[in-house]
Amino acid sequence: MQALFCHSEPKIEVGVHVNVSPCFFPSHYYTFPFPLLYMTDSVLDGVKSVLKDVIGAGLLPDPIPDDFPLAGNVLDSMAIATLIVGLEEHFGIVFNDDDLTVEAFSDPVSLASLVTAKIASR
Repeated sequence: MQALFCHSEPKIEVGVHVNVSPCFFPSHYYTFPFPLLYMTDSVLDGVKSVLKDVIGAGLLPDPIPDDFPLAGNVLDSMAIATLIVGLEEHFGIVFNDDDLTVEAFSDPVSLASLVTAKIASR
């Protein structure tokens, strides 16, 4: 995730702190009054990795665009079930039935947003 206010990348820590460059902040940490729900590149990369494992790298473009359509394109019901298990194992999360909407499986960014929310709610 590239910071817009500086040429360095913020390091997101679990919970409520962001390590930022001292470009604009005298302290390296800024505490937010709420849990962070930032989707990091590592979550998106992890989602794309699981997608390649489940669907097969031959059926996906390389690299996978963030807005690549999944539901109704390369995901059928069996692939979605396998993808859910793969994401749960990869990220150590458990999806509820309410989490599993068509919109969540529309593209890699939507999946990564869902995974980020599940990680934050642990």
